[in-house]
Amino acid sequence: MKLNKNIVKLSQMKNIVNDEYVDASIKDRIEMVWDITQELWAISTKGNINAKSRLQRNVTNLTKA
Repeated sequence: MKLNKNIVKLSQMKNIVNDEYVDASIKDRIEMVWDITQELWAISTKGNINAKSRLQRNVTNLTKA
């Protein structure tokens, strides 16, 4: 199936329904999914026992003034 790049959908913020956004810090949101991230990473590395230590735990937030 070929992707038609000529179709555009214009949305305004007032038309967007509640998407159950979690009002939490980035650190808190990462902690919510950390366990499953570790499990999936371990599966995807095919036996790499040290997968846990290879995951990046640093969180950086850049704000343009």
